[in-house]
Order: sequence, then structure tokens, then C-alpha cells
Amino acid sequence: AATVDCRRAKISGVGGLTMAVKSQAGDQIRQYLESEPQHGDGWFTRLSTEAEHFVEGFIFSIGLKSPRTWFMLVSTCVAVFLCSPHVLDWSWDTSMSIVAVGTVFPAVFSIQAAYTNRENSLRHLHDMKATMMWLYMYLEEVEGVELAGKCNELMSQLTVDLMRMLRGCSFGGREREKTHVVYDGFRKLMSLASNAKKLQPVQYNGIMLKIEYMLMHFEAVKCIKDTSTPKGLRKFCYFLCMTTPILLAPFFANFCYDGDEVHGSGWGCAPSYFVGVLYVLITSALLTVQGELEDPFDGDGPDDIDWTMWSQSLECVPLHGEDGPEMRKNRQLKEVWHSGDTPREAGFQESDKGK
Repeated sequence: AATVDCRRAKISGVGGLTMAVKSQAGDQIRQYLESEPQHGDGWFTRLSTEAEHFVEGFIFSIGLKSPRTWFMLVSTCVAVFLCSPHVLDWSWDTSMSIVAVGTVFPAVFSIQAAYTNRENSLRHLHDMKATMMWLYMYLEEVEGVELAGKCNELMSQLTVDLMRMLRGCSFGGREREKTHVVYDGFRKLMSLASNAKKLQPVQYNGIMLKIEYMLMHFEAVKCIKDTSTPKGLRKFCYFLCMTTPILLAPFFANFCYDGDEVHGSGWGCAPSYFVGVLYVLITSALLTVQGELEDPFDGDGPDDIDWTMWSQSLECVPLHGEDGPEMRKNRQLKEVWHSGDTPREAGFQESDKGK
């Protein structure tokens, strides 16, 4: 009975401590939510944002930077003009669903394949970056700042070499060397772990296992980089999107006929040109989306991988810990002084000047 009472007392004590911790955490969350400034954008700001998105979407759809879109637009308009009543007088009516299924669906399948490759690349890359951050923090706890700093330098250089390889940059004109340089970085990390003096065998094996995980993720990303979406499917989509607007010119010209009556001036009517241009814009936008997602590593498109986040994350790894906020504030303050701005302009208080 005494043992049971003792156990109950321990359980009640642990339960009370747990409830106290939960209550304290809840108070901190409520205090943060109450102190957080509320940003209420006015209707003019929201309207300007929506207008900006609309303009960007319109420019992306019509492909102002793509000569392919302009060529398709001009070719379609010329084909509709040649099929007008005063020129060749060609027109026929057909079901548009057959053409839509045969043209749009292959493009959608190709986009889906490219999007899947992009998401898999992001997953492997963020697993690789998380392992790098863990490796530095673990070595700093076990071996100290000196060895962890060397590890961070090697991982930063490995990130640069990885970025160059994935973006297609050559190393001294040697195309094969770009992959070997990344392997050199992994080998240097292994050598660094082997030179650690305070690591126990179990700890050493754990670090080697983490480096193995990083190498596996690198090989997965490299495989995605070297293996693009099915080329036959992409060529088929490109052929259909380039030829169907011209082949459908008689169908577009049929919008000028209402039985035996001809609408417009006889050189084509507004509905025929409008439908032809709209069809070109849709198919061209699909090709543009597929092209943007095909290579997410080059950094040229808005949906590509942001390599700046990689470098910033690894640079800030030594600035995490119990005194992390103070170290990050000191670093930001140094950057402000070097930039020539005043701390007040950068959002710092006067009390931070002496730190």
C-alpha cells in the first residue's frame, strides 16, 4: 500500500509539472499573439497586388520573351487570312474536343512529370542541407568550435561545387570534372571526421552514416538532373502545339460563316482571329510552363531552386545556440556598419551600438 501511494504521489507530481509547463507555454503564446502587430492592408494595396499578378500572368501567358509564341501568332493569323472568303475560301466545322484532348493532355502529362522531378529534387536537397546542419552542431558539441568550423568551410565549398554542377557550369573547360569535384568534397568530410580525436567509435560510425546519407541524396539529385522528362513526349507536344494552330485555320475561319451569309469584310472576321490567337496562347503557355519546370537547377525561372537560401543557412549555422540571438544581432550590426547605414535606419536601437 505504501508503494502504491508513493507511485501515485510521483505521478501526481509529474502531472502537475506537465500542466504547469503547458500553462506557461500557453501564456507565452497568447502574449506573443497579443503583442504581434496587425498589418491591415487597404483595398488599394490589395487591388494593386492583384493587378500586378494579372499583368505578370498575362506577360507569362503571351510569352513576350519567346520567339516561338510570336512565330505561332503570326503563322496562325496568316493561315486564317488565307482561309478567308476573299482568298481561298476554306472552312470546315469539327469537334474541338478531339483536338483539345490530343494536344492539351500530352502537354499536361509532360508538365506533371517535370513537376514531380522538381519536388523530388527539393526533398533530397533539403534532407541534404538538414544533415549538413546537424553535422556541424554535433561536431561543435563533441569536438569543439575549431573542428566544427573546418567542417562548415568544407560544407560551404561542397555547396558551391554542388550548385555549379547542377547549374551546368564547367570547371576549367572539363565537363566531367564538375561531378568529381563534388565527390572530392565528400571525401574531405570523411577525412575530417577521421581526424577527430574525441569521437567514440559509435559516434564516428554515426557521422559516417550521416555522410553516407548526404551522398545518397546527392546521387538522387544527380540522377534527376541527368534524366529529364521523356523526350519523345516533349517532342510530340512541341510538334502538336506548333502545327495544330495552322491546321485548324479553316476551323477558325468557319466562325465568319452563318449558313451562306459571310460576316465581316471577307478578309476574316474578329471571332476567327480571336479564337486562333486564344488557342495559340493556351498551347504556348503550356509549353512555357513545361520548359520552366524541366530544369529547376539553373536559377533562371521563378520556380527554380533558390540557392541563396542554401548559402545563407550554412553561413548562419555557427550563430545558433544559447547565445544565438546576440551573435546574430552582432553580425547584423557589423554588416550595417560596413554598409554605411546607421543602426537606426536598419531597425537597431541605440543600446545595440556598443555590442
